[in-house]
Amino acid sequence: MDRRGKPIKPASQAGGCAHELPTRGFERWLDRRRHQTRRIRPCHGVRPEGTGVTRRAQPVPLPATLPGDHGGDYIRRTRLEKAAWDLLANNQSVLTVALNWGYASAETFTRAFHRNFGVPPSSYRRSMRAEIGHDDQERAARARIDHHPHLQLIGMRFHYRTREELGQYWKHFAMQLRAQGLDMNAQAVAVKHDFDAVTRPGLRRYTCAIVDTGMTDVEPRLPLTRFSIAEGDYASLECSDCRAEIRRHWFALFSAWTHAVNWMRPVMVGHGGLELYQEPPWEQAPEASQVKLMLRIH
Repeated sequence: MDRRGKPIKPASQAGGCAHELPTRGFERWLDRRRHQTRRIRPCHGVRPEGTGVTRRAQPVPLPATLPGDHGGDYIRRTRLEKAAWDLLANNQSVLTVALNWGYASAETFTRAFHRNFGVPPSSYRRSMRAEIGHDDQERAARARIDHHPHLQLIGMRFHYRTREELGQYWKHFAMQLRAQGLDMNAQAVAVKHDFDAVTRPGLRRYTCAIVDTGMTDVEPRLPLTRFSIAEGDYASLECSDCRAEIRRHWFALFSAWTHAVNWMRPVMVGHGGLELYQEPPWEQAPEASQVKLMLRIH
């Protein structure tokens, strides 16, 4: 019985499974109540005044709403970012992309996309592809597909606006490792959850991490957390001299490579890509390190 005394229909009679989330209906429900309900607490902490560093991090696999994000805002934003990925990675029509991501028509999708990105989907696709230069195509040609095994990691998530902030974050992460007695010699790995081409500054998520070697019995404490990356296929690109070039290497993988092989569209499954560092990035700027970029495709 509900609170009005009426019987509640079983999921089998109401249509759909009990565990299914009607995304569009959920968005409308939140929109009607967005000024009446409390805002969702940020999942991954706040930035202390003047530091730009996250005070607390939750387990990485959880979705990351930001301070002031409503649930509906988060759902819309992530759907549009994934739709933008599709626009860059393949030649499907705007209508097909719209239907793939739950929009009833190309017009509805175009209005939502324009509100988020400032341009219509077709203009966005043209402008981003126009940025692909000869150097980007050469970098993309060096990419290869590797199968990477399961990774057990210990990490800490941050939100950033520009890559210049990441050196400070890596140093803060190293301080946490040292304070908790964790292995400072383990390989450093970054999880790049978002890409500059589709995610606005300030909303981009980046997790500093090390491989959990299991050589110590120390259990990580907050703000560090243990998480795993499932095995899978990745498009990988070696970046041997990444000073001010790592952005272009990512752009080459994300835009030039995905467009060149649109017959095998990359998919985002909880994380966008990995950065595997040869030297600890907290001892020098991340862009000065040799790093292997890996973009999840399967």
